[in-house]
Amino acid sequence: MYTHRGRIVACVRCGLVRRDPVPTPAALLAIYRADDYFQLSGDSGIGYRDYYADAPVYQPYFRRKLQVLRRFAAPPGSLLELGSGAGFALDAARHAGWEVRGFELSEAAARRARERFGVDVTVAGFAELRDHARWDVIAAFQTIEHLVDVRDALRRMRTALRPNGVVFLTTPDHGSPMRRLLRRYWLSYRPEHLVYFDARSLARLLEEEGFRIELIGADGPLLVPVHRLLERSAHYYLRRRIDPPVIPWLRVPVWLGDMQVIARRT
Repeated sequence: MYTHRGRIVACVRCGLVRRDPVPTPAALLAIYRADDYFQLSGDSGIGYRDYYADAPVYQPYFRRKLQVLRRFAAPPGSLLELGSGAGFALDAARHAGWEVRGFELSEAAARRARERFGVDVTVAGFAELRDHARWDVIAAFQTIEHLVDVRDALRRMRTALRPNGVVFLTTPDHGSPMRRLLRRYWLSYRPEHLVYFDARSLARLLEEEGFRIELIGADGPLLVPVHRLLERSAHYYLRRRIDPPVIPWLRVPVWLGDMQVIARRT
């Protein structure tokens, strides 16, 4: 389909889109376990310019996600987040009444989550998920697109869920208007994103792995300060670090072309 920081290819039979070639597991682990993945020290690395500085963007976003979840699963109960980053979603879930725990590959991000929010985050990935019928909710926000084997991850999540438990996923939507508009310059064509679903392909995979779709559709926008939007755009498109004037109150809604999915274990 495209060449943009690597090749993006689509299966002519099922339509699934992925990066080609897929990095080795060792290369991927090195990316996520780099100390600066969430707060890059240079201009050319793989990761985020400064994910931690986006706390004012992500904290209200995840509070809205927890309001969506309440329609399908309500506390008290247990919630596990896979790929918990700096702990923004776990903090929102705990305040919503959930007993929470997180898995995160980045030691730096896990440590920051524990120190800033006091949440229980273990340095681990999907391969370490070996629970059986333990969790009421398993969340994976902007995570499954990073996985080499999404089907194996869904099987582990289903096994770890209690009967009638739900998974809550967000992921880039390859069928979104934003992707169609931006084409090869879509922001979600990141080097560490390995697979891209649309609503149909993800729903089919979930149903094949023993889930019933409760909700699937476009995710809401992020409210991003203009200076952060300029910083992120320069990092992604120009591979440059810029420092525009900080105007925290001037925010704009940004649709990235993501989808949200809630599916119940059958």
